Amino acid sequence: MSDEVSFSINFGGMKYTLYTTETIFKYLEDYISLYPKKYHNENNKIHLTILPSWLISYDDLNLKIISSNPKTHYELEDGFGYHDWIGDVFFRVYDNKPHIELLLSRNVYRRDYLKKLLDKEFQHPIEYLGQILHERLLVPSVILFSRDPTVVHASSVLNPDTGEVLVFSGTGGIGKTFLEMYLILNHGFSFFADDMSIISKKGIAYPNYAFPKIYKYNVRQLSQLYCLLKSRYSILNRLHWKFHSYIPYFGKYTRRKLDPRLLPNFTKVTHAKISDIFVLFRDFSINTVKIEDLQLNSDRELCDIFFNVLVAEYRTLFSHLLYHSFNRRLLLDEVLFDIDSIRNKFCAILRDLRSKSSINLVRIPRHIDLRYVGRIIASSIK
Repeated sequence: MSDEVSFSINFGGMKYTLYTTETIFKYLEDYISLYPKKYHNENNKIHLTILPSWLISYDDLNLKIISSNPKTHYELEDGFGYHDWIGDVFFRVYDNKPHIELLLSRNVYRRDYLKKLLDKEFQHPIEYLGQILHERLLVPSVILFSRDPTVVHASSVLNPDTGEVLVFSGTGGIGKTFLEMYLILNHGFSFFADDMSIISKKGIAYPNYAFPKIYKYNVRQLSQLYCLLKSRYSILNRLHWKFHSYIPYFGKYTRRKLDPRLLPNFTKVTHAKISDIFVLFRDFSINTVKIEDLQLNSDRELCDIFFNVLVAEYRTLFSHLLYHSFNRRLLLDEVLFDIDSIRNKFCAILRDLRSKSSINLVRIPRHIDLRYVGRIIASSIK
């Protein structure tokens, strides 16, 4: 292809070479520019490919499908893949190198303005490519191919006074992004990661600069966020922001992506030491916020609470890992990506991390203002 381009990035302490087209690169450039491009070890790389499905065939990629149970799952000689609305994604190891290929469907390229008006982010599908890069390729590559680090469902901020990272974990909707933004806007912290944080057994975190997703209810609590968001709004975008929230059910998910470079104190770093991990937990049996050491009966329980949340957040990936195991066993073949091995790696990293960083349980009572929680956390570490 005449417009094919390739470039290097560094994500999660891992090295990548990404092959794509100039058109696709245009939608990825803002995201890619946040990461280092140069690295020393040229041999240890993960190869990513993002191409339109009509420009390349399975034969061009040497994809050999040997089974398909269910129909949305592809079992390959050297890995597995799956199909959904964005296209086909394949995870493979060949020539002793990890490869991830994403063949985009025509749905991603459709410029349907009615769908854009109904979309919670006021975007065409192709404008989601930066999010797709992180959520479908980069984060899964750490889960599947990295021995260390691994991924936890958490937001993170950088303490500029110490150069260390605070990590906020918990289930969806607990307030991770809100606390992250509150500490950035009111206590001088810097953006480090939103939604998915990359942690190492050495007590190191790597930045995940995927643009944070800001919901309308976040803006109601932190008015400063709207000033940052609207700086990139068109008039039609602002009208959508105002009226989309009135759509029954779907309106409550109205949101926008925020370029982290717009946030105060933003600093690009390659990695940083983790000082504290806060597990956020709603506890209606208490009347005030309580922060205490996370007390569990065993390291297995520690692993369970973090790994199970990760599986829930990445249920599509883990569902296809189960299908991969099912197909391989019935084919009397080796399971190439084993969930038990992934879990054991995750547990070993978390166990070692526990000896290097403080893990705290934050009990949050009913109807508490999360700004109050943020002030307590900020005062506890300064």
